[in-house]
Amino acid sequence: MRDSSLTAVRLQLKALGYDPIPLRIDKRPYFGWPEEPNDSDSIMRWNRYHGCVATGIRLFQSPGLFVLDLDIRIVEVRDAILQAYEQRWPQFMTDCVRRHSQGVSLALIGRSDTNKGTLKSRRWRRKDSSEDEKDNLIEVFTQHSKRFIVVDGAHSAGRVYAYHGRPLLWEVAPAQLPEFPASDIETALNVADEIMQAAGLTQKQSAILGKRILYDLRPEMQIELEHGEELTLAELERDLKIGPPRRTVAYPTPWDPASTTPRVLATIGADGLCLWDTKTETSHRWAWRKPPESFAAMTAQLHALERRDER
Repeated sequence: MRDSSLTAVRLQLKALGYDPIPLRIDKRPYFGWPEEPNDSDSIMRWNRYHGCVATGIRLFQSPGLFVLDLDIRIVEVRDAILQAYEQRWPQFMTDCVRRHSQGVSLALIGRSDTNKGTLKSRRWRRKDSSEDEKDNLIEVFTQHSKRFIVVDGAHSAGRVYAYHGRPLLWEVAPAQLPEFPASDIETALNVADEIMQAAGLTQKQSAILGKRILYDLRPEMQIELEHGEELTLAELERDLKIGPPRRTVAYPTPWDPASTTPRVLATIGADGLCLWDTKTETSHRWAWRKPPESFAAMTAQLHALERRDER
């Protein structure tokens, strides 16, 4: 897409009342994206950014913005969910903006007066799916989500974001988007769960229940935060300790350097830094915190600590 086309769309989004930001390919924002200025003069200069090939919208405090993100990989399952939604919420489904990325997944954009933030359905997979196969789920984003959605430009090599039918997002003001009932948001997620279960998909187990915990983090490992800042894990832990415990989103992961999606949540707690991989649903923790494999090993560790304290 030419720079002039991207700039024209960004200016139109801003004029309508949206909160656009520049993005690199694979939905990657630039450093400091939550505070990125987007007045007309700033937007006109965004093409100076290296790899600025897409446009996003900040969701936080956007006027009532609501997104039903059908992150579904199976055409038949996606269509079944759409059909169920059309039966329950026909007016919203007729008038909502439908953004796609030339794949199966689909985002339905409207508005909703809700105090909810980001919500998700359960994660589902084919029974014979490989470990690398992506999950199927529905995500809900609102004006309380401290995230962004991509609305225009390059998705990845050979793919761009586009829209099914009319209107395009930059042709309709936020206040003119169709309204989704706030009281029905969780129902929409439950409907999707029921359809995916009926289609024979299996629910992915959660590491929160102790299914997957890996003690593989080392202080010198590098990670990139959502706004583009690069830190070692030791620096990240110190950063999280400065203020109240908070979450941040990380990109290329120490265990999957090729990843370019915001899939990791960094938290700080009693056990120090924890990196939660939402793709594999695995909790990654400090290697030195790994529990001993046997009582004898634990006893040996205790004796070693006692000897160190005696010195």
